[in-house]
Amino acid sequence: MEETIRALSVPVIVSVVYGCINLYKQVTGGSEKYLRIIPIVAAFIGAVIGVIAYYAFPAVLTAENIWQAVIIGGASGLTATGANQIFKQIGKGKGDENDDGR
Repeated sequence: MEETIRALSVPVIVSVVYGCINLYKQVTGGSEKYLRIIPIVAAFIGAVIGVIAYYAFPAVLTAENIWQAVIIGGASGLTATGANQIFKQIGKGKGDENDDGR
């Protein structure tokens, strides 16, 4: 059971950061200058969540020290940014086919 929980720790961080980034977009109004720093914000939020998980739920995160928790969390935050781009590009591709006539 504990191994299953450890396997889900990164996807949970990714999901939480993904939701936070969508909230961030709504709060900032989609302004271009704020959208440019989304990867930095996502990495920071992920790192903070990694540290919180390291101290609050030490059996869940596979980190051996605080720096590994920061790296795991930060990488998970950047993964959320990548997941956002996947969905964005898939949606964009559907509209482009009709517009270009290809």
